[in-house]
Order: sequence, then C-alpha cells, then structure tokens
Amino acid sequence: MKKLYASLAVLAVTVGGAFGLIESVFAPTTAQAAGAKFWSVPGVINTGTMATVFSCTNGGSTPASVTVSIFNKDGTVGPTGTHTIAVRATLNFLTQSTAAITADIVVPAPLEASGSAQISAPAGVYCAAYITGAASDPPAVMVSLPVIAGIKQKGV
Repeated sequence: MKKLYASLAVLAVTVGGAFGLIESVFAPTTAQAAGAKFWSVPGVINTGTMATVFSCTNGGSTPASVTVSIFNKDGTVGPTGTHTIAVRATLNFLTQSTAAITADIVVPAPLEASGSAQISAPAGVYCAAYITGAASDPPAVMVSLPVIAGIKQKGV
C-alpha cells in the first residue's frame, strides 16, 4: 500500500509539473500583493479559435487589485495582467480578444494547447474561469475551468 501512495505522489508531481500547476500554486509572482489570496487555474487554453476568460467580481467594500499570471505548459512564467476592480464591479481578463466576451484586460498567453494560471486577489473578490470560442457570437464553446485555492510559498 505504501508503494501505491508513493507512486501516486510521484505521478501527481510529474503531471502537475508538466502543466505548470505546481509552479502556479506555490510560486506567486512579484506583481502580486502581500496578504493576497491565491488560486490556481489548470487547463488554460489560447489557440487561434479558443481563449480563456478569468472573470472576477469585487464583492468587498474597497477597490481591489487583481493579478492574473499565465504559466506556460513547461511551467515557466508567461504574461501577467493586473487591474483594480471597483466595488461591486466585474472585470474580464482574457488570453485574447473574442467576438462575444468583452475584454477589460488582455493577458496575451502564447498560442499553445495547455498551461495554467494563478489569480491573486484580496478577500471579497470572487473569480471564475472558462474556455470560450474566440470567433463567434454567441460562442460555439464555453467550458468551465476549476479555480483551486492555493497557498503562498513560505519565504516568497
């Protein structure tokens, strides 16, 4: 049984590292504010026909700075976008402009099949992520992505 658990742990680290998930959860970028909460979003896609949307709403009582950092599929840090969201407002971060979804901020991810992202925001900000078709309105595709609570690495 111990061998099974050890094998599963190695598999999780290998697969997570291959998609940049480990880096995106545990290595916050310098653009992110101290004391912020972190979320990881695996499965980010940016192709000629599909984009990823990160839609964040500020439910807090003060304006909130939100950062979306894209991680390439090899785990290296890609582009980062930061913007302040007004109280009771929603902001859309997109990996590219689309016909149907208004982009408040474009975080131009490389054109590749898969990667991950990290969202950094203070308490009171709520985010969702999804893949959408880029060329048509209404979009031909809309698929929800998981937004996984993460932790800030000690010492960073």
